[in-house]
Amino acid sequence: QGRALRTAKSLEEGLSLVVPLDSVHSISQQNEGRLVHLTGALSTSKPLFDPSYGLSIQAVKLKRNVEMYQWVEYEDSNEYEEDGEIKKETKYSYNTEWKSEVVNSRNFDREIGHKNPSAMAVESFTAVSPNVQVGSFVLSKGLVDKIDDFKQLSLSHLEDPHADVTRRGDYFYHSDNPRRPEVGDLRVSFFYAGLSGDDPHLGSAAKVTVIARQRGDQLVPYHTKFGD
Repeated sequence: QGRALRTAKSLEEGLSLVVPLDSVHSISQQNEGRLVHLTGALSTSKPLFDPSYGLSIQAVKLKRNVEMYQWVEYEDSNEYEEDGEIKKETKYSYNTEWKSEVVNSRNFDREIGHKNPSAMAVESFTAVSPNVQVGSFVLSKGLVDKIDDFKQLSLSHLEDPHADVTRRGDYFYHSDNPRRPEVGDLRVSFFYAGLSGDDPHLGSAAKVTVIARQRGDQLVPYHTKFGD
């Protein structure tokens, strides 16, 4: 109850002080240190690249997601009564699936015939633009962290990057036959968040609404009297 009251007071305080900005392209010194409210399109200074796959995009974040075709163990336990005692019987079954994490087959009940590689030859990663703006305003790290509405990137307009990599649908496959993958094969997909330039395939730059403290050309956290 105390927290809800504090939040209500903080929101009330924010609402009474907030300054809506008419333009995001000019910075008024009058608003220095004040709580401002603005809406505009995201912009970044340079595109984000993944040179290994010949891919670039003007966005706040670019995520490479790598999955490996691996054995997965399933456990099916059944309890039954015998001679007045409760006993447990466990059966194990195995299936091959695409997984983003390495599945440790050394812990399997039957590792023989179900062995997974201990690491992936290609790693997942997320690239983040070092400078994100709305008009003339620079977003703080905390605001950039909030831009996480990832969408899968279509690879239909891209070529196969290497002789040993095949594009099929929206995946690059490190596999001799993507239709019939083998344990240890990799597939790579890409996701982006915060489109920050007009793109012929993806459309217009994403728009955001921000309420934050103006400090110079930066948009930074604002602390209310009640501590929020």
